[in-house]
Amino acid sequence: MKLTLYILMGIITSLIAFLALGNIAIIIGFGIIIGVLIRGLIVLNEVNNRLKRHDFKLDKEKTAKEKYIEERDWDVQ
Repeated sequence: MKLTLYILMGIITSLIAFLALGNIAIIIGFGIIIGVLIRGLIVLNEVNNRLKRHDFKLDKEKTAKEKYIEERDWDVQ
């Protein structure tokens, strides 16, 4: 519901800006949109880098169990 309200507020604001400024409002609007998209990509890149730094190691017990199951399956065949 809030998203719909924000979209309507953006439409009304952009309409007022277009009526007041003309074509310059379109250029400013696209600049804002592209700036937000670029910032979003930068934040996603930072999150990805932080997740890469954490070394998610498997539990040794789980790894040993998986190896045992694989060996058992090979012995059965």
